[in-house]
Amino acid sequence: MRRWALACTLCAFTGAASGQAWTQSAGSAYVKVSSQWTGATEQYREDGTRAPYAAGLEANGFEDRSRYLYAEYGVTGNGTLVVQLAFKDMLVRTPHPQASSGLPGTEVPVERGASGFQQVALGWRQGLWRRGPHRLALNTSVRIPLAYSRDEMPALGSGQADVDAMLHYGASLWPFPGYAQAGLGYRLRSGYRALSSGDAPLPEYGNEWLLHAEGGANLGPVLLQALLFATLSNQAPATEFDPQNPVPTHQRYIKTGLGATAYPVSSIGVSLQVFTTPYGASTVRSVDWFAGLEARF
Repeated sequence: MRRWALACTLCAFTGAASGQAWTQSAGSAYVKVSSQWTGATEQYREDGTRAPYAAGLEANGFEDRSRYLYAEYGVTGNGTLVVQLAFKDMLVRTPHPQASSGLPGTEVPVERGASGFQQVALGWRQGLWRRGPHRLALNTSVRIPLAYSRDEMPALGSGQADVDAMLHYGASLWPFPGYAQAGLGYRLRSGYRALSSGDAPLPEYGNEWLLHAEGGANLGPVLLQALLFATLSNQAPATEFDPQNPVPTHQRYIKTGLGATAYPVSSIGVSLQVFTTPYGASTVRSVDWFAGLEARF
């Protein structure tokens, strides 16, 4: 039986849900709330080499403890409305500016945190083709910032509206109780920032290619998943990652992960997912955990 699960990742890794090749039936709904814990002691430089998150820092330099609300609703049998709301809660650590002096207290890192509603993503999934176990769907969405300040450090995001379009193919592997799907898409960084505030100079964010592949299998009431997500700037990163404000203008990374969702009853699931970052450029080298509760109506 085909199961649904949500994999939300850190801020640059915007809400990715399994089942993106399948539409909801008319009148049905899927809702998931999830919590994230991300930690990173290292970063990837712009050339892809690894380095400490911040020079001289041994502890986690980046932490993300965000929460997400995700929902799908079948408007028609071939069209699904998709909404995601993100509440970000981030913390960055950097060495004290006078750490090398040896003065009392300078051995303690400087901590900066920021929290608040980051964005709402409004999307539409349109089924394009189906034949037997095969499905093809187009997923489009616009990501709208929720009036935060770009001048905060760390900032909750880029402060601009972005538009995503992604084509997904999926197939049921029945009679084996599993599925597989893959997607290719593009993110347009619009540069439209009227829905956020700030006086700092506005950087130019590069457009990005989006890749997604996953497979899953049911073992009784448990769905096991293997997942891969990639975000690849269409321009090679040319500047170093800023540990005080981790919102890169151009970045590339691959996330690989495993997930498990247990269904005590058919309409309710409890999930756990973990991702690592085997490749990146101008981004954090993080481990990302997600725990969620989902329901279907």
